[in-house]
Amino acid sequence: MNKGQSLTTNLISTIEELNSFRDLKQAVNFLIKNICLLTSWTYGEAWMRDIKINQMTWLTYWGTSKDIYKRFIKLSALCKFGKGVGLIGRVWEQQKLLWINDLKSDYNFLRTEAAELIGFNSAFGVPIFYKDDVILVLTFFLSNVKNEDVEISNILFNHSKKIGDKLSKLGVILKDDAK
Repeated sequence: MNKGQSLTTNLISTIEELNSFRDLKQAVNFLIKNICLLTSWTYGEAWMRDIKINQMTWLTYWGTSKDIYKRFIKLSALCKFGKGVGLIGRVWEQQKLLWINDLKSDYNFLRTEAAELIGFNSAFGVPIFYKDDVILVLTFFLSNVKNEDVEISNILFNHSKKIGDKLSKLGVILKDDAK
Protein backbone atom coordinates (compact mmCIF):
# COMPACT_ATOMS: atom_id res chain seq x y z
CA MET A 1 0.00 0.00 0.00
CA ASN A 2 1.48 3.38 -1.01
CA LYS A 3 1.28 6.52 1.14
CA GLY A 4 -1.74 7.91 -0.74
CA GLN A 5 -3.70 4.68 -0.31
CA SER A 6 -2.75 4.49 3.36
CA LEU A 7 -3.84 8.07 3.94
CA THR A 8 -7.12 7.46 2.13
CA THR A 9 -7.79 4.38 4.26
CA ASN A 10 -7.01 6.28 7.47
CA LEU A 11 -9.11 9.26 6.39
CA ILE A 12 -12.08 6.99 5.66
CA SER A 13 -11.68 5.42 9.12
CA THR A 14 -11.62 8.88 10.69
CA ILE A 15 -14.75 9.89 8.75
CA GLU A 16 -16.54 6.71 9.90
CA GLU A 17 -15.67 7.54 13.53
CA LEU A 18 -17.67 10.78 13.22
CA ASN A 19 -20.74 8.59 13.84
CA SER A 20 -19.67 8.18 17.45
CA PHE A 21 -20.04 11.89 18.29
CA ARG A 22 -23.14 13.66 19.56
CA ASP A 23 -21.71 17.18 19.32
CA LEU A 24 -20.82 18.88 16.03
CA LYS A 25 -17.93 20.95 17.38
CA GLN A 26 -16.34 17.90 19.04
CA ALA A 27 -16.75 15.86 15.85
CA VAL A 28 -15.21 18.57 13.68
CA ASN A 29 -12.36 19.07 16.14
CA PHE A 30 -11.71 15.31 16.07
CA LEU A 31 -11.70 15.40 12.27
CA ILE A 32 -9.25 18.32 12.04
CA LYS A 33 -6.96 16.85 14.68
CA ASN A 34 -6.81 13.48 12.95
CA ILE A 35 -6.22 15.01 9.53
CA CYS A 36 -3.34 17.02 10.98
CA LEU A 37 -1.88 13.99 12.73
CA LEU A 38 -2.15 11.86 9.58
CA THR A 39 -0.36 14.51 7.53
CA SER A 40 2.03 16.16 10.00
CA TRP A 41 0.26 19.49 9.43
CA THR A 42 0.48 21.67 12.53
CA TYR A 43 -2.71 23.74 12.37
CA GLY A 44 -6.22 23.40 10.98
CA GLU A 45 -9.49 25.19 11.60
CA ALA A 46 -13.17 24.91 10.70
CA TRP A 47 -15.58 27.61 9.61
CA MET A 48 -19.32 27.06 9.74
CA ARG A 49 -22.03 28.74 7.73
CA ASP A 50 -24.31 30.86 9.89
CA ILE A 51 -27.47 31.23 7.84
CA LYS A 52 -28.85 34.09 9.96
CA ILE A 53 -26.05 36.40 8.87
CA ASN A 54 -25.08 34.48 5.70
CA GLN A 55 -21.41 34.33 6.66
CA MET A 56 -18.84 31.75 7.63
CA THR A 57 -17.98 31.98 11.31
CA TRP A 58 -15.15 30.33 13.22
CA LEU A 59 -16.13 27.00 14.78
CA THR A 60 -12.98 25.33 16.10
CA TYR A 61 -9.31 24.62 15.52
CA TRP A 62 -6.63 22.09 16.28
CA GLY A 63 -2.96 22.93 16.56
CA THR A 64 0.15 21.30 17.89
CA SER A 65 0.64 24.15 20.38
CA LYS A 66 -2.00 26.53 21.72
CA ASP A 67 0.71 28.91 22.95
CA ILE A 68 2.29 29.32 19.52
CA TYR A 69 -1.05 29.91 17.79
CA LYS A 70 -2.70 31.94 20.56
CA ARG A 71 -2.80 35.29 18.71
CA PHE A 72 -3.89 33.67 15.44
CA ILE A 73 -6.68 31.77 17.23
CA LYS A 74 -7.97 34.94 18.94
CA LEU A 75 -7.99 36.86 15.66
CA SER A 76 -9.64 34.00 13.77
CA ALA A 77 -12.38 33.61 16.38
CA LEU A 78 -13.39 37.25 15.76
CA CYS A 79 -13.57 36.95 11.96
CA LYS A 80 -16.59 36.39 9.78
CA PHE A 81 -16.37 35.84 6.03
CA GLY A 82 -18.96 36.52 3.36
CA LYS A 83 -18.93 34.78 0.00
CA GLY A 84 -15.80 35.72 -1.91
CA VAL A 85 -14.05 37.33 1.07
CA GLY A 86 -10.75 35.83 2.20
CA LEU A 87 -9.77 32.23 1.59
CA ILE A 88 -12.82 30.94 3.48
CA GLY A 89 -15.26 33.08 1.50
CA ARG A 90 -13.67 32.17 -1.83
CA VAL A 91 -13.85 28.45 -1.04
CA TRP A 92 -17.50 28.89 -0.09
CA GLU A 93 -18.32 30.88 -3.23
CA GLN A 94 -16.38 28.71 -5.70
CA GLN A 95 -17.26 25.43 -3.95
CA LYS A 96 -13.85 23.95 -4.60
CA LEU A 97 -10.50 23.29 -3.02
CA LEU A 98 -8.36 26.44 -3.12
CA TRP A 99 -4.69 26.97 -2.31
CA ILE A 100 -2.79 30.12 -1.44
CA ASN A 101 0.86 29.29 -2.04
CA ASP A 102 2.16 32.64 -0.75
CA LEU A 103 -0.02 34.31 1.89
CA LYS A 104 1.94 37.59 1.64
CA SER A 105 1.09 38.03 -2.03
CA ASP A 106 -2.64 37.34 -1.67
CA TYR A 107 -4.39 40.68 -1.08
CA ASN A 108 -7.62 38.85 -0.22
CA PHE A 109 -6.10 36.87 2.67
CA LEU A 110 -7.03 38.98 5.68
CA ARG A 111 -4.92 37.40 8.43
CA THR A 112 -1.51 37.66 6.75
CA GLU A 113 0.39 39.42 9.52
CA ALA A 114 -0.79 37.04 12.24
CA ALA A 115 -0.06 34.03 10.01
CA GLU A 116 3.45 35.27 9.20
CA LEU A 117 4.30 35.75 12.87
CA ILE A 118 3.91 32.03 13.48
CA GLY A 119 5.61 30.95 10.29
CA PHE A 120 2.66 30.10 8.04
CA ASN A 121 3.42 30.82 4.39
CA SER A 122 0.70 28.82 2.65
CA ALA A 123 -2.86 27.72 3.26
CA PHE A 124 -5.65 25.83 1.61
CA GLY A 125 -9.37 25.52 2.15
CA VAL A 126 -11.70 22.59 1.53
CA PRO A 127 -15.47 22.99 1.29
CA ILE A 128 -17.56 20.42 3.15
CA PHE A 129 -20.89 19.78 1.48
CA TYR A 130 -24.28 18.63 2.65
CA LYS A 131 -26.35 17.95 -0.42
CA ASP A 132 -25.28 20.79 -2.71
CA ASP A 133 -24.57 23.39 -0.02
CA VAL A 134 -21.23 24.29 1.54
CA ILE A 135 -21.83 23.91 5.26
CA LEU A 136 -18.26 24.07 6.51
CA VAL A 137 -14.89 25.16 5.24
CA LEU A 138 -11.81 23.42 6.62
CA THR A 139 -8.56 25.39 6.35
CA PHE A 140 -5.05 24.17 6.95
CA PHE A 141 -1.89 26.26 7.22
CA LEU A 142 1.62 25.21 6.32
CA SER A 143 5.11 26.64 6.47
CA ASN A 144 6.36 24.76 3.42
CA VAL A 145 4.19 23.10 0.81
CA LYS A 146 5.29 19.72 -0.49
CA ASN A 147 3.86 17.92 -3.50
CA GLU A 148 2.27 15.37 -1.19
CA ASP A 149 0.38 18.16 0.61
CA VAL A 150 -1.37 19.03 -2.65
CA GLU A 151 -2.15 15.35 -3.27
CA ILE A 152 -3.52 14.97 0.26
CA SER A 153 -5.67 18.09 -0.07
CA ASN A 154 -7.20 16.57 -3.21
CA ILE A 155 -7.93 13.31 -1.36
CA LEU A 156 -9.63 15.34 1.38
CA PHE A 157 -11.69 17.28 -1.18
CA ASN A 158 -12.75 14.01 -2.83
CA HIS A 159 -14.24 12.94 0.53
CA SER A 160 -15.88 16.28 1.39
CA LYS A 161 -19.44 15.13 0.61
CA LYS A 162 -18.98 12.00 2.72
CA ILE A 163 -17.76 14.16 5.63
CA GLY A 164 -20.79 16.44 5.24
CA ASP A 165 -23.15 13.47 5.17
CA LYS A 166 -21.65 12.10 8.40
CA LEU A 167 -21.81 15.47 10.15
CA SER A 168 -25.43 15.96 9.05
CA LYS A 169 -26.38 12.99 11.21
CA LEU A 170 -25.52 15.09 14.26
CA GLY A 171 -28.69 17.05 13.56
CA VAL A 172 -27.20 20.54 13.51
CA ILE A 173 -25.63 21.55 10.25
CA LEU A 174 -26.06 25.29 9.94
CA LYS A 175 -25.88 27.77 12.79
CA ASP A 176 -29.58 28.51 12.97
CA ASP A 177 -31.49 28.37 16.22
CA ALA A 178 -34.75 28.11 14.30
CA LYS A 179 -33.90 24.64 12.99
